[in-house]
Amino acid sequence: MQRDVLKQVNGTPKLAALDTMNYWIERTPAELRETLKRVDILMINDSETRQLSNEHNLLRAARHIFKLGPSTLVVKRGEYGAMMVDKRASSASRRFLSRSHMIPLGRATALRRIYGLSGRG
Repeated sequence: MQRDVLKQVNGTPKLAALDTMNYWIERTPAELRETLKRVDILMINDSETRQLSNEHNLLRAARHIFKLGPSTLVVKRGEYGAMMVDKRASSASRRFLSRSHMIPLGRATALRRIYGLSGRG
């Protein structure tokens, strides 16, 4: 479905992001890999990151996923917030937590903070 949406865009989008889930990783891995070739940002939780890459370490997993297409990975880590890994600086990562360090940020809030955008999450 995500690839069908991308096909409907006239020209090449300035930025394409995808939020996947284990269903697609398990049931349609070839189609998912084909779609990842057209995506700039992949939002995925930590267990799905490990599942997609067959790698337990999240930084090594990110490097593997970069080979599939995305240049930025936002790993959702439940109560630990979110971690962003960028292909251009794959040895560095950032973790985003709420001000209280008790409530994790949602992916939209994390992306706004990463890219300096405003708005409500």
